[in-house]
Amino acid sequence: MFPLSNFLKGLQTMSELPKLTIKQQKFVTCYALYGNAVKAYRSAYDCSAMADDSVKTEASRLLKNKKVSLWINALEKNKNDVVRKEFEYSVQDAFSEL
Repeated sequence: MFPLSNFLKGLQTMSELPKLTIKQQKFVTCYALYGNAVKAYRSAYDCSAMADDSVKTEASRLLKNKKVSLWINALEKNKNDVVRKEFEYSVQDAFSEL
């Protein structure tokens, strides 16, 4: 499993984000990887005795958790910034070869 810090390289506000439990960290990491809250929840928590609807409900509830949502938003912003920078670099690189 990748630590959250791998997803947040270059993110200056990391120290400002709230502390998460180990399971919340795993959920956020898996959500960043999969983009699916139910799959992330199943990866982070023991759902062997849970009905599918219960897993969906708990995954949705966790997404709405203030601490978790702050981390997810920070990850999304960082991911978008990285993609934008890569695109800008690719465009500049392409035009410099002309």
